[in-house]
This record gives sequence, structure tokens and C-alpha cells, in this order.
Amino acid sequence: MALESALLHYALNNGGEFPTGLGELVARDENGAAYLDLPKVPEDPWGRRYFYAGPRDERPYSLFTLGADGLVGGVGADSDLTHETD
Repeated sequence: MALESALLHYALNNGGEFPTGLGELVARDENGAAYLDLPKVPEDPWGRRYFYAGPRDERPYSLFTLGADGLVGGVGADSDLTHETD
């Protein structure tokens, strides 16, 4: 996933620190480069924003979407999709 790769690349270039928000991945530096070469943070497969939580509880980050229905929980296509790092 492009977001996960960009998050890891960001951390590699910032002493292991992850961004506080996904917007930092599309922000251009003084040379015009960004971790994601996109005009804005991509949306999930259902056209909604991804949820991101920076470092907390000894996890570098959590990245998730609420599935097709946009509600917490669910089954099948409505299941939440979460990626948490250890």
C-alpha cells in the first residue's frame, strides 16, 4: 500500500519518527519533493478518508478505514480494515 510505504520512508528520513498526520506525506519540501507524489492524501476504496493515529501506546502508528458501510465494525465488505504496527 502506498500510504504504508510513504509512512515508513518518512520515518527512515526522520530518525524513526512517524508523522503526526497523513497530510505531512503530501506536503512538499523546499525541493518540491513529497513522500507521496499526489496533490492530496488518497482516499480509501469507498471514497472516504483513511484514519491515522500517530505514535501511541508504544505503536509507531495505526492506519485504518471503516469498510464499505463507513461504520465501526461490520462483516465482509463492511469490516473495518486496520493496519497497526508493533
